[in-house]
Amino acid sequence: MMTAKTEVKFQNQGELAIVRVLGNGRIEVERDGKATKFAEKHTFEDVQSRFKAGGWEPVVENKQQPVTAEVQAAVDLYLELKEKEAALKKQMDSLKDVVKPFMEQNSYEAIKGTQGKQVYLQQVTASNSTSLYSNYEPAEVLPLLPKEYYNDVMEGRINSDKLEALLKLDKLPGDLADSIKSCKIIKAGTPQFRVKK
Repeated sequence: MMTAKTEVKFQNQGELAIVRVLGNGRIEVERDGKATKFAEKHTFEDVQSRFKAGGWEPVVENKQQPVTAEVQAAVDLYLELKEKEAALKKQMDSLKDVVKPFMEQNSYEAIKGTQGKQVYLQQVTASNSTSLYSNYEPAEVLPLLPKEYYNDVMEGRINSDKLEALLKLDKLPGDLADSIKSCKIIKAGTPQFRVKK
């Protein structure tokens, strides 16, 4: 009995073969532009089985390009899981919106779950978007820094990379270096909601 699908493509190491049922019910295989007709005793299913046994993989046609059935199944599953991941993230965010404010209002750093893990608030430092020039206030650093080093760290503003490199060279007395280090601008970030065992 003939299946509804009357043509299947197979792929093996870059080679393509097409198995099709002709109008008279006979099976034809096209490879390298050459068509071979099988005897009447061979069925569409038999020929497909032979290709599969020989290491050929069915090709699923999508609109962009032919891919193997295995790859198409992986893509489809990945997309399905991605959708589920988005739904789970939405659900997790709504739960976090209940727990995190409670933790902050009650000064809880962590809350244990009933199965051994816990959620906690991880303290973070906010990033200065242009930290090269905004980590130090010139008005605070320049009175402390000897004038001979101004040109090493100033570019209209204080270059924090150059200033921190200078501090690492130990050219400045320890107490002066410590005073300059204490001028660094550190903005507290929003605590991150995390899970740990």
